[in-house]
Amino acid sequence: PQLSADIRSSIGKVALGNLSAGSSDVHIVAAVTTKDIKISRFDAALKDLLFDVAEGKSQSFDNVTLKGKAGLALGRTTMVLNSLEARLPGIAPLFLEGRYGLGKTQAAEVRLESRGQDIPALRALAAPFLPESLAGWDLGGTVNLSLEVSRPSAAGVDWGFSGTLSLTQARLNDPTFTIAGEGLDPVLKIEGEYAASKDLSFRGALDIGQGESLWKAIYVSWSKHPLKLTASGLYHLGSGAMDGLAALFLFPTIGEVGLSGSIITRPSLSFDLRSDARLSLGPLYSLYAQAGVSEEN
Repeated sequence: PQLSADIRSSIGKVALGNLSAGSSDVHIVAAVTTKDIKISRFDAALKDLLFDVAEGKSQSFDNVTLKGKAGLALGRTTMVLNSLEARLPGIAPLFLEGRYGLGKTQAAEVRLESRGQDIPALRALAAPFLPESLAGWDLGGTVNLSLEVSRPSAAGVDWGFSGTLSLTQARLNDPTFTIAGEGLDPVLKIEGEYAASKDLSFRGALDIGQGESLWKAIYVSWSKHPLKLTASGLYHLGSGAMDGLAALFLFPTIGEVGLSGSIITRPSLSFDLRSDARLSLGPLYSLYAQAGVSEEN
């Protein structure tokens, strides 16, 4: 036997924790059997959405729309989010999908993706939470984001994560134009695991191969001097310490700089770091000379 349902509802003001909405319209089309529940259509329009992030800081949206499909396997107590598209005013859509097994030993995975996000629009969205020192900075370009979080069933409450952040034609400069960049295309990749012991292991990589940057008297054309950075380490959330830190800054045209050691952040900052550099002085000096510094300097 199968029970079909087509539900439409308009709800007044609702609040859930730090999230509240002035009103919402919901449309759900579902099929229910003894084995599962399949939601073939889920549409929601939330108006006057307010999210209190921290004391004295909040973000509001006039209208937010959600559209997706989902299901629940009753025998295996597994929730499946086939797709969810969220549209917020002024920014590109966010796409979410995943699977979640109810219970600590059940597998789970969630994937978030968004493409073509306008950096100035994101900056306006995050404006209430940015430090005042960044208020005068000029930012531009677009960003693509992909993030996946998973919990294998055999690992209990341990979680793994991986993500990619890539920028296209990014630009930035501070109010005095002492620090600036234009036409940048950095790609950041990171992955790691979070254990029940509250240890967070991570591995990451950053590639920059286009655009140009200026930092005071140092000018870098990234197409001439690309950067490949890799880093890894283990962060202890309980103590705020990081050990096993290893980073390699590779400039194929100039050389490389290696960094390793440990860092302690509480109760005060202390560190034990070792560095090993192999650099060609001619190309390295050119980064300083190209910024217009006089020959005498």
